[in-house]
Amino acid sequence: MYTVRYIEQPERPNRPWSVRRMGVYHKFCIGDNTSTWILLQPSLAAKKVVQSLDNKSFSIPTHVNILRASLRHWRWYLLDLDGLLKDMSEIARFSDGSDPNPVHANFTVAVTQLQQIQYIREQLQDALLHLDGTSETLGGLRHLWFRLDEANAEGDLSAVDVEHDIADCASRVQAYKRWTERSLQHADSLSNLIRTLLAYRQDEHLTRNTRSMTKLAECSITDSTSMLLLAKDSRKDSETMKLIAIINMLYLPATFVGTIFSTEFVGLAVNRDTRGSAGVMGVVFAVLAAILTVLTFCGAFLWQRKLK
Repeated sequence: MYTVRYIEQPERPNRPWSVRRMGVYHKFCIGDNTSTWILLQPSLAAKKVVQSLDNKSFSIPTHVNILRASLRHWRWYLLDLDGLLKDMSEIARFSDGSDPNPVHANFTVAVTQLQQIQYIREQLQDALLHLDGTSETLGGLRHLWFRLDEANAEGDLSAVDVEHDIADCASRVQAYKRWTERSLQHADSLSNLIRTLLAYRQDEHLTRNTRSMTKLAECSITDSTSMLLLAKDSRKDSETMKLIAIINMLYLPATFVGTIFSTEFVGLAVNRDTRGSAGVMGVVFAVLAAILTVLTFCGAFLWQRKLK
């Protein structure tokens, strides 16, 4: 009893190939020279091989034919995986070959491609394990053939023919194994290439970001310098406005007193007693203006302290 993996092509567009397992059980009764075959989940080709036998067949070549039937679609399966790797290898190259400057070349590679390559690698590794199992099964059949006296049991094929069938099937398995190993090496090299390209893209973007950040820093410095100049101009303007306010406060009390002295009430009083009235009124004007000026500045000073 042994198990073997085979490839089928199910009617599913998203998964064109399916790896399946087939169990083979064979019992031979020496007394009546009959055989009992049990196949679990067999392929169509394996079914045809067993259905063409009679119950008195004890045939090592039958097992070889079952194993050969399990290898029927391996070639197309490996070709399909190689085609996927080839397509991704072409994508990983320069998508714009006309660009004379390779620094700005456009690499249309993505992380999803690395995931696809990893999936293909896993399929190839599984295929290599399955082929190793088939090779071990063939080795067991060859060892069993050497131990049995097939010359008496086989009338249709000679010992040389059986040896040739086993060797032919084993050579096909070894060829598929070498093919799978080369595909694995191709997948590894392609994965390294895409990682290199992605690292290049990352470095290029980092360089561009660094340049952009440098330009932003230079613009920020320029803006800070402009804001500093504006602050200095604003300070000068505020000092000028402060000086103007002080001058206005200095002349405001005298203006207020002068306004009062220019009224008709004060003019009538001066006209009644004109002798010496001009000098007295000048002194009164100066004293009142000085007193109001001092009071105004003292009030402004006290108000400023209160605000602080």
